[in-house]
Amino acid sequence: MSDAWAELAASLIEHGDFDQRLDAILRATGEATGTPDGYLYLVDPSGRRLHLAQTRARAAADPSRAPAGPLSQQLEGGAEWSAPTVPLELVRSAALERERTLVTPVGTMHSLPLREPDGRIIGLLQTGPVGARGLGRGARRRLGRLAAPLGFVAGRAWREETVRRQLAAAEASLEGSRRLAGAAVDLDRFVGLLLELALSGTGARSGFVAIIERPGEAPVVRVAANMPPGFAEQVDLSPVDGLFDWSPLLEDGDGGALVLEDFEAAVRLGLNAPIAVPLLERGEPLGIFALDFGASGTFDESTLELLGTFADQVTLMLDNARLFATFSDRYLGTVRGLAVALDARRPHTHDHHERVAAVAVALGRELGGDATEADALREAGLIHDVGLAGAVGIEGGSDADVEHPTLGASLVEHLPLPPAVAGAVATHHEWFDGWGFPRGLHGEEIPRTGRILALAEFLVEMGTGDATREPWSLERLVTDVAERRGSQFDPEIADAALRLAARGALDVAPTGA
Repeated sequence: MSDAWAELAASLIEHGDFDQRLDAILRATGEATGTPDGYLYLVDPSGRRLHLAQTRARAAADPSRAPAGPLSQQLEGGAEWSAPTVPLELVRSAALERERTLVTPVGTMHSLPLREPDGRIIGLLQTGPVGARGLGRGARRRLGRLAAPLGFVAGRAWREETVRRQLAAAEASLEGSRRLAGAAVDLDRFVGLLLELALSGTGARSGFVAIIERPGEAPVVRVAANMPPGFAEQVDLSPVDGLFDWSPLLEDGDGGALVLEDFEAAVRLGLNAPIAVPLLERGEPLGIFALDFGASGTFDESTLELLGTFADQVTLMLDNARLFATFSDRYLGTVRGLAVALDARRPHTHDHHERVAAVAVALGRELGGDATEADALREAGLIHDVGLAGAVGIEGGSDADVEHPTLGASLVEHLPLPPAVAGAVATHHEWFDGWGFPRGLHGEEIPRTGRILALAEFLVEMGTGDATREPWSLERLVTDVAERRGSQFDPEIADAALRLAARGALDVAPTGA
């Protein structure tokens, strides 16, 4: 007993990798029982199901294995096995919580529940194949001595892996934040700070900053300090017949102060001694920076120079904001283009992203979502798997693929898009019961757009054939969605898909199929 504990505890220290720790559990089981195949299931966060976490079995081509059966086992994403395999998911029941012999697609197996030190079920071991009478007495006794340390190691490994995945997701998100740091500066807050500094530095009583939001339109007051009530709504800042005369400035394209043109309007608006400078970038007017010194206020050339300096800083921020908006549009276009390029790699993934986007929007509308949600679903659908482009080059092998939702979300989370877009991309492989990846979220922890996108991608992938299988029929899709309702998929969203299918409004086939 003590040797078993020591050996398995050592595996926790020796192997930092989750898969290696599970391999150690299956190897110890095989050595104790003399059986060649082992399958380890772990309980999902909901406690209602067990999912296959690790296998240690003979190759599918090994003639000593059970003969090949029909294509009956599926994996999320469209993969199927031509050789028989154990179920990928087990619904928890009283029968699973007792040691027993059972018949599986790969032969007769011995099933052993694994428990935490406090008695809670953490997983299930199936080892075999065994004869019709089950494990021999000696093998069963040796396995019984291992049961406690096996449960301890499985529980510890799973908890540490859960934390590792959460940290990996956080690090990937942080890296995305670092790459685009500073892009999301709050323009109004920054301009407001400069206005406060200008008031204190010049002794002015009040002031405002107006910005031309669209070319050809009059500036609009974005930030004001100590201005009369209603000033922003009443002031006319148009270059032609507004408060200030822009004509000398527009003629020579140089700096300097704007000329007060409408004295009556200035008095009506409570301005006594206003001075304003234009916000210019490459000769193009972007707005106005203005201060008012009050009835007894005075200003000199140095005041005008100081005001010009603040105006230059605001101009720089405005120009950067415009450049970032242009960059965002072009950058998002390249992300969409990357997704299209990924689809073009294989015939069966042609227009995958477009079809996922269309199905996601249809599901959202069936659920009563508004136009904002529909736009977010469409955008998320068009780029949801773009993180796969970075997966192959990342150290970590298969772990990189697990992180592709986080990588994809990090590419767009700081763009001026609805937050639901990045949220959907980051969570479109999460399962409603908590068994998905990369963070193992469950239920309402997953954004609704992520839950919708998850089902949309499943429908499109399984409704598309590839080199190894035919596309699923609508009938099979309906059956499978109904079976996964409440486990992989949100019941409400699954029901929406079933309603669409019943009306003939669920189109998941490739273009031209």
